[in-house]
Amino acid sequence: MPIRFIKSRSLTKEEIDVVNKVSSLYLSKIERYTKNPDLMIQIKKQKNSGDKAIKYSIKSRIEGSIFIQSSCYDWNLSRAMHSCFKKLLKEMDHKFKIKGRK
Repeated sequence: MPIRFIKSRSLTKEEIDVVNKVSSLYLSKIERYTKNPDLMIQIKKQKNSGDKAIKYSIKSRIEGSIFIQSSCYDWNLSRAMHSCFKKLLKEMDHKFKIKGRK
């Protein structure tokens, strides 16, 4: 399953490592629902003038046999990635109605 990162040029090497680590954790879970999906992740950095803190805005989308998207933002990149993938998995549960089925 190819993962495409959009607008990730502004990320540092440490941030790219975090993104790759979290993406690899959720990759196998996403592949359980659909075969050969196309996963796109868009990461934007939002800086306030004068502040050293960076707010990360993440939009993710899965295309293939289904179309699911989620977006989230946080001051911590790892936490934002985790919450975005959890939203994707929750939507996939809802679409495929996996939970509660016998």
